[in-house]
Amino acid sequence: MNERNLLNIIRYSPMVVLPLIIVLIFFMQILNYNQSLSDNYKSTTDFIIQSEKNNLVRNANLALEIIEYQQKLHNDNYLELFKNINSKTDDYYFIFDKSGRVIIHTALEGLEGSNIFSDDNHYFKDAAKIILDEAKESSFIKYIWQNPKTKKFEDKISYIVNIPNTNLVIGSGFYPSSIEQNAKEQKQILENQYQKRLSSAILIAGLLIVLSIFIAKYIANRLLTAFEKRNSSLKKKSNQLKEFNKNLNKKVENRTKELENEFNKMQNLAFIDDLTQIYNRYAFFKKAEKQKNRKFSLIMFDLDHFKKINDTYGHIIGDFVLFEVCRVIEKRLRDYDVFARIGGEEFIILLPNTALEFATVIANRIKIDVEKHDFKEVPRVTISLGVVESNSESTLDDLLQNVDKALYKAKDNGRNQVVVYNKDLEIK
Repeated sequence: MNERNLLNIIRYSPMVVLPLIIVLIFFMQILNYNQSLSDNYKSTTDFIIQSEKNNLVRNANLALEIIEYQQKLHNDNYLELFKNINSKTDDYYFIFDKSGRVIIHTALEGLEGSNIFSDDNHYFKDAAKIILDEAKESSFIKYIWQNPKTKKFEDKISYIVNIPNTNLVIGSGFYPSSIEQNAKEQKQILENQYQKRLSSAILIAGLLIVLSIFIAKYIANRLLTAFEKRNSSLKKKSNQLKEFNKNLNKKVENRTKELENEFNKMQNLAFIDDLTQIYNRYAFFKKAEKQKNRKFSLIMFDLDHFKKINDTYGHIIGDFVLFEVCRVIEKRLRDYDVFARIGGEEFIILLPNTALEFATVIANRIKIDVEKHDFKEVPRVTISLGVVESNSESTLDDLLQNVDKALYKAKDNGRNQVVVYNKDLEIK
């Protein structure tokens, strides 16, 4: 290779290599994204199905708690409550007796009152046989049933359990096809978003390529000058260029991670209470705004004699009690319930799509859980609770005032109890 050819390589190679590197990095990022999207699709679907199974177990257990509570109140119409539970969500219940008669089916009300073994549809008969055969104990079962949304007979997964002291079986289920369809839709949304970002990235990549050409030309001129002065400097400059390219991706990744960490910190500061690690007052009102014109219930509570705990055991123990109470209560709540600290020892829970009866059951369970919990150095901790249900006439401010009245009535009545708000409630 003669000197002329070597000079041409030095002159033009950087203007080719740098743009190619940018193109290659960009292309590899696209390949990695598409591969990651495909690999995660099945695992995401399986995770959602497992989450739905966990929800079925929780739904069934909560339903049994409602039945137990209503039986204690000698309410013979407690089965009617299930027609209104989660009426605005995809969850639903069905109740059969051991003979195959449909007592309640909140999604296919036309089946109520009929004996499923007398139905002409063999899918219904086969499903009923599986349900009643497996109803000796709680279990997950799989069978074919009519999907209320598609009107087609599809695979269905249900969780069933006997209702104590009755000949009834209660269950709740979902259709895997719906989960898979939702996952596909979410995947399509991500792909659409990615295409939009890709268009912007292509423009940026183009600008970077043009910029890299100018940078490469400058570097090449410097290399040529150095080559003419001293051949040994060529190796040095080449090594500097390689080191620059090697560190470029690392610097970008490090900066991206720093920005992500800062963003997460800012979001936590805005919405999360620092001590209890639940939503703060600001976050609660933001979440509550989204429930406008929807059905929900509120539970407000505070710790009984909390000042005495602070005075007796110190503020460090007091802070521990607040933190521990939140962990106990979180176990009773659903993923979409809103749990927030709105004062020193005052908390509020928003239960979407939840009637007053169900909210009262949850409040009583929370009270018992806190009372039975071991708080180590503090022998006994109790809470007082107020409960209210939304209606079309009340604003959020009205509901907060009403649930506050119920809470203070609970405290006036001796604390460690649940009071449900009604219009005749008076606070002395």
